[in-house]
Amino acid sequence: MVRTQFSVAALSRRYTVFVGDRLLESPDMILDCLPRRVFIVTDSNVAGLYLEELCQRLREYNVVEVHSEVIPAGEQSKTLQTAERLYAFLAEHSASRTDMLIALGGGVVGDVTGFVASTFKRGLPLVQIPTTLVAQVDSSLGGKTGINLSSGKNVVGTFYQPEIVLADIDTLTTLPEREYVSGLAEVIKYGVAMDPRLFRFLESNHKRVTQRESSVLRYIVERCLRHKARVVERDEREERGEREILNFGHTVGHALEICSHLQYSHGEAVAIGIVCEALLSVNQGLLDPGVPERIRTLLSAFGLPTHVEVDIVPRILNGVFRQDKKTRMEGIQTPLLRDIGHVKMQIVRPELFLDQLTRCEESC
Repeated sequence: MVRTQFSVAALSRRYTVFVGDRLLESPDMILDCLPRRVFIVTDSNVAGLYLEELCQRLREYNVVEVHSEVIPAGEQSKTLQTAERLYAFLAEHSASRTDMLIALGGGVVGDVTGFVASTFKRGLPLVQIPTTLVAQVDSSLGGKTGINLSSGKNVVGTFYQPEIVLADIDTLTTLPEREYVSGLAEVIKYGVAMDPRLFRFLESNHKRVTQRESSVLRYIVERCLRHKARVVERDEREERGEREILNFGHTVGHALEICSHLQYSHGEAVAIGIVCEALLSVNQGLLDPGVPERIRTLLSAFGLPTHVEVDIVPRILNGVFRQDKKTRMEGIQTPLLRDIGHVKMQIVRPELFLDQLTRCEESC
């Protein structure tokens, strides 16, 4: 077993992040915060792989009661109806604030479970055990929870930090290829927006990344999470403008997810958003014109899309942009690129995103 750990000193809670292999086989690192009763939420893809093993390990550590609830896999479960189902599950077993809720799964499971943990009886202790690349490098850390509405992604949500994040990289070996590649978009986002060294590493280690070498996965996951942890420590609730750096590629990405009716996965939509927002940075006079092509080359090398290939209704897309949580009266607060690893926050009018998407599609 190889594992590393570091602390996140968020304003609302200090907690530990563990990254390594075989962590689910021996989850001793969560012993200090284990109560007598644990409630696990997972999805239909993950349940058959890891749920029974985790339940067994917890019982070995003298957890008296372990209850689990399995929700359908996929973005369609990120709804108020799913949250209500989980409230009923907890209420049925008389869950209390001395019990613990564990999110075992990808971003959807983590977001919905986190939302329920933050609101049921005004807050239950939460442990995040992410099993997808997107969740391990991004959504499991930082305390953002979210529920989708028809008008947009994560329109309903809270900030609620977990007690522990447990990122077992062995779970990444069972991911379907499309889901693994989709997660690489979030990794590339960190390289583009914050970390030139990571970007160069991805350029020069394509084969090792695609083969999912353990040492490479540990390096990628830990590096991304450390970046996010430092941002969250400085701006936990997006009140200082620093945390919005992590949204690079996501203004366009979230809109495409919704308007494509989930034909694009989160990572695929973000990949297109990264290219689009890099090109927009060029048009705003911030970025050298050669940089977007370098980014597009890396995304394409991993099999990620770089332009829209499905029919999108411009009117609907423009409406989704205007519902973006970063919207101000003048436009959307957006991180634009100055160079690989360096961004500048700028207000961008929604119609500029739409215009750039159209031009990106025509140029490809």
